[in-house]
Amino acid sequence: MRKNIILFLILVGCNMSSIIAQKKDESLFLAQNFENAGKIETAALYYKDYLSTYPEAAVGVYYKAGLLFLSLYHYTDAEVYLTYVVDSDSLSTYPDALFYLAMVKKNKVNYQQSILLLERYLTVVGERNKSLIIRTKQEIEACRQAEQLRADTLPVRIKLLPSTINTEYSEFNAVELPSKALYFSATRPFVSSQHIEIIENQSVTMIYETPYKINGELKPIALPKAINNLKYNNSKICFAGNQREIFFTRNEIIKGKEGNGKIYHSYFQDNKWTKPLPLDAKINLPHSNNTTPFIVEMDFYRILFFCSDRAGGNGGMDIWYSIWQSNQWHEPVNLGSNINTPGNEISPFYKDSTLYFSSDWQPGLGGYDIFSSKGAFGAWEKPQNVGFPLNSEANDIYFTLNADNQSGFLTSNRRTDSSLIDETCCNNIFEFHFTDKKNQIFRDTLYLENISLIMQKINNILPITLYFHNDEPDPNTLSTTTKQDYRSTLDAYFALKEEYQNAYCEGLTGDQKAKATADIDTFFTQKVGKGFELLEQFCQWLLTDLESGKEVDITIIGFASPLFTDNYNTNLSARRISSLINYLNLQPKIRPYMDTARSGNKLILHIDPRGKKEAAKYVSDNPNDKRNSIYSIAAALERRIQIIEYQSQTKESTALSPLSLAKDSLFLPILSDYKQYEILLEIANQSADSLQVSIKNIPNVITVLSQNAILQSGEKTFLKINIPATVFSQQKEYKISINDKELIIKGI
Repeated sequence: MRKNIILFLILVGCNMSSIIAQKKDESLFLAQNFENAGKIETAALYYKDYLSTYPEAAVGVYYKAGLLFLSLYHYTDAEVYLTYVVDSDSLSTYPDALFYLAMVKKNKVNYQQSILLLERYLTVVGERNKSLIIRTKQEIEACRQAEQLRADTLPVRIKLLPSTINTEYSEFNAVELPSKALYFSATRPFVSSQHIEIIENQSVTMIYETPYKINGELKPIALPKAINNLKYNNSKICFAGNQREIFFTRNEIIKGKEGNGKIYHSYFQDNKWTKPLPLDAKINLPHSNNTTPFIVEMDFYRILFFCSDRAGGNGGMDIWYSIWQSNQWHEPVNLGSNINTPGNEISPFYKDSTLYFSSDWQPGLGGYDIFSSKGAFGAWEKPQNVGFPLNSEANDIYFTLNADNQSGFLTSNRRTDSSLIDETCCNNIFEFHFTDKKNQIFRDTLYLENISLIMQKINNILPITLYFHNDEPDPNTLSTTTKQDYRSTLDAYFALKEEYQNAYCEGLTGDQKAKATADIDTFFTQKVGKGFELLEQFCQWLLTDLESGKEVDITIIGFASPLFTDNYNTNLSARRISSLINYLNLQPKIRPYMDTARSGNKLILHIDPRGKKEAAKYVSDNPNDKRNSIYSIAAALERRIQIIEYQSQTKESTALSPLSLAKDSLFLPILSDYKQYEILLEIANQSADSLQVSIKNIPNVITVLSQNAILQSGEKTFLKINIPATVFSQQKEYKISINDKELIIKGI
């Protein structure tokens, strides 16, 4: 999103008509050449000129131009070209134009038009693009929720920072040092000569400091060359070490193209920044983009959150974390599927046990939306959209909170009057301040699909396999239980990856060594890491099933490699299962169901420690051959436990009600800052006949509105339940009868 096209034309010193020859194919040839060279902005300009001169051009050229302008967030031009494709007789050749035009409509707040295009796309595309079909269904749901999100306006004031900071180019990633300065990154034109070769290096991204002055003046100053090396795009800064250390990203510029990012570190010593050094290869994994660092400082260690598209993730850019302890970075760990999606998750910011980040996949108002999730390490709650107007129909990224927790900054390409080429083409920095919270309304929407087919979803990912290091947990014991949890054993296991590679590659050279090293890396990312990601998803679905009142039976089996005796390995398998049970007990919302006396046996675990009985015959049991008996992939595959079976059912054997509610019990947090709760509860008629929705026994303090009093067979609607926030000061629990189903509303 660089604002540099007009600059190029000015530097050349002539208008478009004097650059583009009148030959029919010349502008198209130039457009394709610039596109192949990665100069998308210039390519889009030539495509636009070509199509304005030759409107009878092939539909494929319109399609290409539409995609380029969409990638540049020039929504107006993208809409024109993609609409041409959708209205042409070549839609069968370019069916994805429906999807991309729907995204443009979404970015222009035309949610209903977007839904219609997306639904049409599902009927046209068939099985041609499965990944895009998944995304399409996600976007339909996002558009349906968007109107509700926009209606729930947050009490927040958002202000565009002044033109001394926000220019006609791109500014982003604002970080405030209280009472000292504002730091941010910006893309600016880079002029090294007056020659046309400027197109080879049109712009550079640097980090700026804006000291706070008594008179309120904001005057940005580029950080010194030690930080802003002009061979790189330098950006995405964060502070650590009592503000005397910085971490930031560098992307090397090669022939005008930006390479993959690396994270660098510098100290402030002797009144200047030291020469930045890249973090080690664990963080800056070769051949991957590693960027956007954020440091959290604990008593005895640091946590680095960062973004990377490395192998083993969930999709595009994922958020990872690594721990700095004992003067080294531990192996990075993916935050898991609660946070990371098949799309892109970027710009992490962590404060007060809450992670803020942006995603282009989670249901939102536009492209990237800002989300929050409470948790730490790999245990995260379901992300929540931070709401409108912090989020807009555009891309909203780099959310930060100041020390007062009532103000902060975000970056957005939402519409302003300062953009140079297109009103949504470029990033700007916005400041926000929360206003009075007393008038807020706590809103939630409960969908039937949130609790439907949980058992089927879980069984689709079974067996879930979790792996262990040799003789872990608690080596050299015959105990069948452990105090360790699986998360802690997993971190220790990941920390041994380099040791595994060294031992497994011992004696190998050349291609054999390279392959062995890659095999170990693949095992840790695709087997060990993936198992934990599936476990996180499992816990989320398990909790949903338990909270819906289901009784759940889970079967867990454990294995060991051939080392040691049968009895020892059986006990070791039991310890491994015990570590998983401990992990489940650490999940605060699952823990109550683990207590059979309190939960009434809602969660029943069947364990089967099998030891080495089923270990593969070819796996070494020679303790002196550690390469094959401990560090080989064959041996590592044997040291595992598996969740192999999941059954859930309603404990009471009652007749099926014709009316299905998304929830039979609502547990609402008691929040003094809110004046009202507004809950949308989805209901469905699951009988063969039409159903009259009747609502009885409503307390005077609660109102229930139905959008549809009569439901046809299979039809769904919502009940709108309004509850004053003061209601729970009178009593803690209320009951409403809806078609003979009892809905319990309880304050917690």
